[in-house]
Amino acid sequence: NLKLDNKIVADHLWINKTKGFIDSNANVGDTIEFLARVNEYVKGYKGYDFIKQLEHPLQLDYKLEYPTKFKVINSKNA
Repeated sequence: NLKLDNKIVADHLWINKTKGFIDSNANVGDTIEFLARVNEYVKGYKGYDFIKQLEHPLQLDYKLEYPTKFKVINSKNA
C-alpha cells in the first residue's frame, strides 16, 4: 500500500529499479521512504480497434519519476 500522511492513496506502484533503489539494500516486504516527482500520463488503449477502445478507455493516471534519497525505515528481516 502506498501511503501519504498515513492515508492509503494507492494499492500498488510500479517503480524502476534505479541505482539509488539498489543501493538502499531494500528487500521484499520492507517499508521504504524516498523522494520523487509526480507526473501525469494517459493510460488505456490508443489504437484503432473500437472494441478495445471501449474495453480500455483513455484515463488520466499518475506516476513517480526520478526517485532519490531511498531509506529503509522498517525492515521485514530485522
